[in-house]
Amino acid sequence: MTATICWQSLFFIHNIMVDIKQYLIDYGLSDIETDLYLGLLETGPTTILEIAKHTGIKRSTVHLNVENLIQKGLVSQTRHGVRRRIVAEAPEKLGFILEQKKWRIKELESKLPDIVKKIHKKIPETKKESKVGVRYYEGEIGVRSIYQEILKSDKLRSYVNISKIFEVFPENPQLFPQSVDRESLRMWEIIEDSERSREYVKNVGPTKKYRYKFFPKKWTSSVFFDYMIFNGKIAMITCAGIHPSGVVITDKDLYENSKLLFEMMWDLLPEPNS
Repeated sequence: MTATICWQSLFFIHNIMVDIKQYLIDYGLSDIETDLYLGLLETGPTTILEIAKHTGIKRSTVHLNVENLIQKGLVSQTRHGVRRRIVAEAPEKLGFILEQKKWRIKELESKLPDIVKKIHKKIPETKKESKVGVRYYEGEIGVRSIYQEILKSDKLRSYVNISKIFEVFPENPQLFPQSVDRESLRMWEIIEDSERSREYVKNVGPTKKYRYKFFPKKWTSSVFFDYMIFNGKIAMITCAGIHPSGVVITDKDLYENSKLLFEMMWDLLPEPNS
């Protein structure tokens, strides 16, 4: 019994540390910066050499990353005679820095439209998107930028495995209906026939601006995919690997052919519940 309780306690502590480290990484620290910050919280004021020994990280690596943490406001330094000692700021400092980041982001957002105009004025070629035929994106942030682009379009036709895409991008069930309701976006979706997809369409459609049909059940794919046809472009997103990835292709002929094939399939599929 004692051994079981001890094991459970260790497992609980491990999970807490995993949560802490993941938050700090999401916050913007690297793996090494995270280990050093937590190590400094454990040791209190110390030297580069001592924290290197404590964490098992090379001294030269520690020096570089401690400087990064100082720049980020999470580590400060003091001197005892000629020796420099470093100390981690209290965890509450994370909230203060986060507020500064929010303020900075708001400032950047307010300046963005003017900066975009200046860029286009200075470098007119940036407007000529047709020169970029294919764009690749890796990771959730990159793929989310594809969705943000699509939300600004006026018409969207898509083949999508809703159940599996929503696992990776849980915000999509709200973002797309909101764009249909508030913006000029009109959507036609061919989706897998599953409990999750039926629950989704029950809540959002059909409407004049949103229509859907189901793939035959035998066609339902086990792959995480989203294939979207919009504004002269094709976007393909997959979540089959460790990280989601996507590609956006700008090609008039490919767009027109893809749209035609979509409409042919749409006409062949029965109306929902028929």
